Amino acid sequence: MSGSAAKIAWLGRLLRAAILVLAVVVTANVTLVSRLHFADVRLPMFAIGILVSSPGWVLLGLAARGRGAPWPWIAFAVTWGAFVAAFLASSIEGLAAPLSADSAIVAPLVEEPAKLLGIWIVLSAARRAGAVPSVALGAAMGGLVGIGFGVAEVAHHLGVVVSELGYIDLGGEFVVDWPLIQLIAQQQLLHKFFLVGLTNHALFSALVGAGLVLFASRRRRMAAACFVAALAAHGLVNSVGVQVTMIVAEALIDAFGPFSIGAISSMLACWLVALAAFLVAEGWAAVLLVWILRRRDAPQPEISTAVP
Repeated sequence: MSGSAAKIAWLGRLLRAAILVLAVVVTANVTLVSRLHFADVRLPMFAIGILVSSPGWVLLGLAARGRGAPWPWIAFAVTWGAFVAAFLASSIEGLAAPLSADSAIVAPLVEEPAKLLGIWIVLSAARRAGAVPSVALGAAMGGLVGIGFGVAEVAHHLGVVVSELGYIDLGGEFVVDWPLIQLIAQQQLLHKFFLVGLTNHALFSALVGAGLVLFASRRRRMAAACFVAALAAHGLVNSVGVQVTMIVAEALIDAFGPFSIGAISSMLACWLVALAAFLVAEGWAAVLLVWILRRRDAPQPEISTAVP
């Protein structure tokens, strides 16, 4: 490659990197910083979500690094999920809200493609850096994108709850019902990051990442199974999983009374609720992913390197 061609290629990579950084900065501001209850709810919940899910992203990060993925792109996978994918999904879902669309249908169809775009970018970048895009690498990078998305979703959901439902009237003065918010936060964290963060969005996106590698290696039927499983599990969590959560929570309240805020009994009750929802709605998808990963990885696929 001549000196001028190398310089043009370097400038092209710099421009693409600048565009990606700008996308992260802009979407971070729109999805997190500029929203109500940023300092008192969203930012603390975002930080707690990162802490609670940290075992999951450490495990997935080490798995991706062990398969040749560069650390900057591993970090970018989480960042894409937390900001860019969250922005794309919330924007499109906001447009669908006036249609009274069922979240069990709309959310999977919107959120999984938004995460898939980031998975494709990081897998392409990892391949250009010398990593072999195996099924395991696709699942690891997909899981990282999913964890980032889950952290953003927890922070956003709690911010919305406080804005719409989290106030109580104390003699004409409306104040935040912090005991209720703490309980909802606890339930959300356990629901999103059950099993050290390797479930929910991390599981859905891991299936999508594995499916992307399988599709690129022309194993189209197994790839289709991964994509369908991710959509189905996501839809079941938003429908059957929610119903199971309500049934189990009501049964525990009837048996033992309201969850005592901050007590071990409250944590155990929320854990049982999360366990029930996981087993019914997405446990089968976890089994499918483990089965796929236990099979021999696909040969090196022809994934486009058009992205950095």
